[in-house]
Amino acid sequence: MKPPKEQAQELVDKYSNLIIDFPYIDTEDDICLGTGNMTHNSSIKCAKITVNEIIDAIDWHEFEAPNKQIEYWNEVLKEIDNL
Repeated sequence: MKPPKEQAQELVDKYSNLIIDFPYIDTEDDICLGTGNMTHNSSIKCAKITVNEIIDAIDWHEFEAPNKQIEYWNEVLKEIDNL
């Protein structure tokens, strides 16, 4: 696995490189008219949603030993907040 900081940056970058259509122009809400790349704030939000979905999909029960996958993805989530 990649270090959490590197994984966090990679996820945000993947969303930043998406080209999407925007229906309305409002610079305060990071929305633009036309087509363009996703804003940094939107990329952060999408990456956090992705990581939370990964964490939710990990099959783990509280009575089990600590889960390294959950620990890893929680670290990635923290690193996303630092970007």
